[in-house]
Amino acid sequence: MKYVFFDTECASHVGGVAHICSIGYVICDSKYNILEKNDIVINPKCEFDSESFEKSGICLAYAEDYFRLQPDFSVIYPRVRELLTMSDAIFIGHSVFCDAAYLAQNMALYGLPYFDITYLDTQKMHVFFNGGEAPSLKKLCEIYNVPVLCEHKSDDDAEMTACVTKEICRANGVTLEELYENAALLGVLHEGVVHDDLSAAFPIGDGYRMTNSVKRVFRRYLSSPRLFVTPDPKFKGRCYCFDEEFECTRFCELLYVVDLLRRRGAQYTRNIPDCTVFVNFCGGKSGRYITARRSRKKIISPEKLFEQLGIDREQLKSAAMKTDDILGSTEDSAKWLAYYNGHFKKQK
Repeated sequence: MKYVFFDTECASHVGGVAHICSIGYVICDSKYNILEKNDIVINPKCEFDSESFEKSGICLAYAEDYFRLQPDFSVIYPRVRELLTMSDAIFIGHSVFCDAAYLAQNMALYGLPYFDITYLDTQKMHVFFNGGEAPSLKKLCEIYNVPVLCEHKSDDDAEMTACVTKEICRANGVTLEELYENAALLGVLHEGVVHDDLSAAFPIGDGYRMTNSVKRVFRRYLSSPRLFVTPDPKFKGRCYCFDEEFECTRFCELLYVVDLLRRRGAQYTRNIPDCTVFVNFCGGKSGRYITARRSRKKIISPEKLFEQLGIDREQLKSAAMKTDDILGSTEDSAKWLAYYNGHFKKQK
């Protein structure tokens, strides 16, 4: 088994797209002996965001002119793909959600096929054993007494990540292979989308809150045709909207009710102008309620809606158990759910 530690640096994030300018890596054996270390320097084909670097105190390892002389991402892509898909290897980074997203953005930017990566993250490993906030790589080096090399030089960052990982495992009496069996510590880049919490296919926040990652899935769910629909004349053509507090803090219940509506041919929106019926879950105190009243939308109580759907509040208690099945009821999400169940469900 080999351990592959990797890191990326970017020249710019303008327009929400990261332009990678280096991908560094360290390959170790199972005893953390370094077998290979390299920094793949890349021409980002964009202007360097020097102002942001200056404000954040980031200093890249090479001069801009040196980056300009290197091949672009499309040229080094086969090498990176071979590295990050090698067999019999575990992939590890620090704050890897960002690195995985940057790789996906650059594959899309150059029209290259996506490849999948399942990874461990030193931030998540540290928090798993110690709690608290996710520390920076430099802070982790301080905590675990690891020498700080050249920050923002990708291969040095990868080597520091390797040393931190070794110390986390030593301090807690575990192996990297054992940590890799815990889905809550894993993340995956799959078909260009980063899933950074594999404790569930569609993980929900504490208290069943709508997390940012689930919000993105929910938006796709609302914009995609539901796979199984039995139109009901009472609901066909109607578009519902609920209070924002209910939507965000009781997401499982929201999803359960919205799915019942969609099964009957209705739609759900998060925008008052687009709705035909507003359901007043919060007693007339929300911003959406005020807007709906001013817009002269039809306003009904939750009890009225439940009566129309043939359910009661007791049935909402089982809603959390149905989240994966509901969010996985559209074509794109069904593919992810099948992939998750095939690869990670056994590790929950």
